[in-house]
Amino acid sequence: MKKILLSLLTGALFTINANAQVDFGFELPWNANGGNAQGWASAKIVSPNVVLRDTIIYHFGGTSAKITTSDVSSIAAFTNGLVPPTSGLMLTGLIGFGNPAVKLGYPFSQRKDSLGFFARYQPTGVDTAFAQVIFYKRQSVAPFKRDTIALGIKKIAATGGSFNLNYVEMVYDPNFPNTTLPDSALIVFSSSMVVGAQLGSTLWVDDLKWGTVNTGITETIQNENIKLSPNPADEFVTINFGNSKAIKQFEILDLNGKLIESFTVNSKTETIGVGHLNNGLYFYTVRDKNSSIITSGKFTVKH
Repeated sequence: MKKILLSLLTGALFTINANAQVDFGFELPWNANGGNAQGWASAKIVSPNVVLRDTIIYHFGGTSAKITTSDVSSIAAFTNGLVPPTSGLMLTGLIGFGNPAVKLGYPFSQRKDSLGFFARYQPTGVDTAFAQVIFYKRQSVAPFKRDTIALGIKKIAATGGSFNLNYVEMVYDPNFPNTTLPDSALIVFSSSMVVGAQLGSTLWVDDLKWGTVNTGITETIQNENIKLSPNPADEFVTINFGNSKAIKQFEILDLNGKLIESFTVNSKTETIGVGHLNNGLYFYTVRDKNSSIITSGKFTVKH
């Protein structure tokens, strides 16, 4: 898991971006860092098309971030290996010609267990996109090194022209107790793998959302008008869909976003058997009559 991106970070300068506002839906004006979304960075300074604000292809609202693997070799030498010569990277922070040339992450102090997002991917040849998240905590004594307290990665394959729901599941370092909070988070989206990147591979991302605080999921999940209980579940889960008449489908997915089961919603409240599922974390999506995702969430099975 670490090999995909952490090798790129060797020798990079870990300086928190002063701009703490990060646009998770890409709807705000794109006027940051040479035309990037607010809180995000890329190599637009040398390759304007590496990251674009797309108002034609998007999941929700009217905008998505379009990332295309490009030739950015003219800036690669300035980034201490962070940006490969052929790559399509969008990350929280700043990439430029200043000193330091790279600022990674943004202030963040919560223990989340996942980052959800919608992605559409069109690779060139044999290529794979990915998303990665790292939580950092700076040491309180000199030389004030930054510890990695949690990280996660999600590979993204071709989606066939549609947006798919994805989750980066965070794995916490057991050396840091539940009381340890990060002070910064780095989010990276890449339209290609580090090795074998193909020019023209294109990744669209939209509608990012942090998952549940990672202190043990014991509360009832409430996502918009959706309530799911009990959580953790043993044999059954009951879903209350509120007063929405648009809901038609309830889906259960595994950690890789693979569809496990799908149920037609016929009433305001549905009870679904989960006794046959293995222990662990699962995600759900709720769709309307047009098969569009209305909302999503997660629950735990524990027998």
